[in-house]
Amino acid sequence: QGLWMSSDINSTTPTFLNVNNYPFRQPERVFFNPGNANEIWVASFGNGMKMGILGANSIVDFSSEDEWAVYPNPSNGIISIQSSFTISTIEIINVIVEKIYSESVNGKMANISIEAPTGVYFIKVNTEKGISTRKLIVR
Repeated sequence: QGLWMSSDINSTTPTFLNVNNYPFRQPERVFFNPGNANEIWVASFGNGMKMGILGANSIVDFSSEDEWAVYPNPSNGIISIQSSFTISTIEIINVIVEKIYSESVNGKMANISIEAPTGVYFIKVNTEKGISTRKLIVR
């Protein structure tokens, strides 16, 4: 019935609130980013991975997820990123949280080329809006 969370889970009677802007009703697993405790990653059966930002009063915002796109995915190492906001930096991080690529950008589109072994990577895009988002890319 959707994603629910509690800000008082250790209470004897915790309260749970529905995360209204989570775009899928069947979350399977919830993870916190080991590098940023304010990022929540939710895996859903049939909807992939969505990333949300934990804000004030334990409100989770998933709305930033679609503000940029990366293609093709999977990629052969040549990647295009397009955003509705001005991109300031792009980073590519492997699954053990090592930065393998970093670039400063000043525009709404970027084309990059990376040389990395086949695997799963996260792309971190910082925009003028100050939102940092990660999307999964398989190469």
